Amino acid sequence: MDRDTVGLPPGAFAKLDPEEDEIFYEPARLVCHIDDGAIAALTEFYRGVLPAGGVLLDLMSSWVSHLPAEVAYGEVIGHGMNAEELAANPRLSRWFVQNFNRDPTLLLADDSIDAAMICVSIQYLERPAELLREVARVLRPKAPVVIGFSNRCFWTKAVAVWRSLDDDGHAKLVEHYLRHAGFAGHRDPSPRRMGRGSERPDDRCGRPRACRVIWRHATERLGRSVMELGTLLPWSDIGGDPAVIREYAQAAEAVGYHFVEAPDHVLGVNAASRPGWDRNDNNDLFHDPFVLFGYLAGCTQKLGFSTGVLILPQRQTVLVAKQAACLDVLSGGRFRLGIGVGWNEVEFTGLNENFHNRGRRSEEQVEVMQKLWASPHVNFKGRWHAIEDAGINPRPASGKVPVWFGGHHERTLERIAKWGDGWMPNAYPPGPEATAMLDRLRHLTEAAGRDPAQVGIEAWVSMGSGDEADWAREARFWKSAGASHLCLTTTFNRRHHQRLAGHTLSDHLAALRRYHRAVADAL
Repeated sequence: MDRDTVGLPPGAFAKLDPEEDEIFYEPARLVCHIDDGAIAALTEFYRGVLPAGGVLLDLMSSWVSHLPAEVAYGEVIGHGMNAEELAANPRLSRWFVQNFNRDPTLLLADDSIDAAMICVSIQYLERPAELLREVARVLRPKAPVVIGFSNRCFWTKAVAVWRSLDDDGHAKLVEHYLRHAGFAGHRDPSPRRMGRGSERPDDRCGRPRACRVIWRHATERLGRSVMELGTLLPWSDIGGDPAVIREYAQAAEAVGYHFVEAPDHVLGVNAASRPGWDRNDNNDLFHDPFVLFGYLAGCTQKLGFSTGVLILPQRQTVLVAKQAACLDVLSGGRFRLGIGVGWNEVEFTGLNENFHNRGRRSEEQVEVMQKLWASPHVNFKGRWHAIEDAGINPRPASGKVPVWFGGHHERTLERIAKWGDGWMPNAYPPGPEATAMLDRLRHLTEAAGRDPAQVGIEAWVSMGSGDEADWAREARFWKSAGASHLCLTTTFNRRHHQRLAGHTLSDHLAALRRYHRAVADAL
């Protein structure tokens, strides 16, 4: 089976020392790899996160686990690469030696572990997503995974992508590993720095030996149990005042929503000059999504952002790649780029883009953007784009921005199968037609040589009709159909969707709370 490279370029997991890991780890190293201050802070963090009496899985461990001495755990299962080190660890109930770079499979039962830890070793993994998916499998619901990492390492055994990044880049890379493995949402709001650091001549990954921690809950993994819940910003009702938008986004985050979504239009027509016009016009407010989400990123801590959708072919490709990369960096990797091909020729004319080739051109646009995100320098010659040994800076730490497609045409499904990280359908109510379309996308994705499990599904839902039982039933349908995301629309009033009766900010905030209560157990 091909290794999961988590979307990173070839060579990202290469090491300066290609010798077998068993040879490198053969001598026991009974030393501490972080300083006393970092150890104390890490132990205190464990004290607050790891459940007393629970079953812990201490991966990539050694002769010490840094667990609080006064806390009793039901069992501590250790893993490492050196039997002598593991045998010397007094906190381990049992242990095993295994090379995860050769085989990341955990010989443990599903839902059998109450917490998992990886301490200052994540940088050595060549197959991080595969191991973390195994961790997600064995964790019980609501169980935390805690990953601590330092700016010190065995330089020749750290993978290339780790060696190329600074401390903040390491944090973003670990977050990318977790997202790619199916963990999403809750985490420590900012990776914690622990310890003051100390100078040592052998510290090759930066000299201070302070530690940082990222943690997430197993209940928030996409692959097995929990759909992410988001909401489309209802600015047609609440307006675009910055204080109002901030209040709505912060309320959504506090209630438990994972993301907010915003549509995109640049120009709106004067409907008075077009009799019978029934779509968006220049009376409808649309903030630029990159500016909007840049603002909201500074007002929130873990809330995700998605365009729903950005009309890609009416914009300059390289500029969108740059804007998306900047937003990814400034938001800490919280952005998904939802794209569509649009319907309003007036906008394309005003933006000096060709309306009639927009679908075909969007395919090349996605290819160009993905190359710009992945590499510092790009050479590209296509039908509509030419780049001569140039690139953007900054680029996303993960080497990509997730690209999700809106639309329902067969050609759109083919584009998703080849290029997309997800699909954002809003045309299908729960039922056989929706199931058939999802099956069609999975078939096309497999035919394109990709794993359908790596392509997310965001279904739009509304609450203008029915009651709590109906909304929960709809959420359960989408979950059983394989959806990874739900997006609540309270103002969308087309197809089978019906808008909310109320129009005020208070109405919409109450709707957020009511809908979340109704569907939380169905997610």
